[in-house]
Amino acid sequence: MSALLGIQLYTVREAAEKDYAGTMRRLAAMGYEAVEPAGFPGTTIDEAIKIYKDLNFKLVSCHSKLPLGDDKNEVLENAQKLGVKYIFSGLGQDWSSVDKIKAHADVCNEAAANAAATGIKVGIHNHDGEMQIVDGKPAYKIFLDNVTADVIWQIDTYWVKVGGLSPVEVIKDFGARCPVIHVKDGMGERGTPFKPLGKGVMDIPPILEAASDKEAFIVEQDSGEGDMVANAEISINYLKSIV
Repeated sequence: MSALLGIQLYTVREAAEKDYAGTMRRLAAMGYEAVEPAGFPGTTIDEAIKIYKDLNFKLVSCHSKLPLGDDKNEVLENAQKLGVKYIFSGLGQDWSSVDKIKAHADVCNEAAANAAATGIKVGIHNHDGEMQIVDGKPAYKIFLDNVTADVIWQIDTYWVKVGGLSPVEVIKDFGARCPVIHVKDGMGERGTPFKPLGKGVMDIPPILEAASDKEAFIVEQDSGEGDMVANAEISINYLKSIV
């Protein structure tokens, strides 16, 4: 597998806010090759970029608002500064009807059109709501039927399982529409604790095999017990043991 091993920096947000540079150095020393920013707690985008370059981190994607309305130019300028290929954002949990799904699709189509001139693609990061069955099929399939080919997806494999579907099958379903995945572990039900990789119920090896064509495997732990930077080390050590 040639995918980069990365981390969503939301995972270590509290440590980063106290010591951004020191936290990034710790992640680099663990063997993380890529970072995926979601804001810049405790620093600025310009200072963060200098740190990333010093540590030879790759940046494939970021999480931010979508490039829409008054935020459009700032979002795109920041993504261009970072040098990322993809902007991902969450769209909330209400995917309970075809009309609501189509409204999400309209938002993404507009964002993708706004980003097109930059060469950056935009897409969404799922939670479990996108996996619910609406009119006989998963909500994400209805979404895909209503967006242009420029709209992509970042599969959060854990939330797929929480939503009752197979991460492996969903990865296969999206194919090239999903260039980057989030790898996450926990107890598999909404409201239960998140865990470092290898410490929960997720069967991760077949997920990575199904995602062998992706550009990056991004570790994320939304919250959890203990030191989140130490948890990040448990996660990458687990990843390195199976890839």
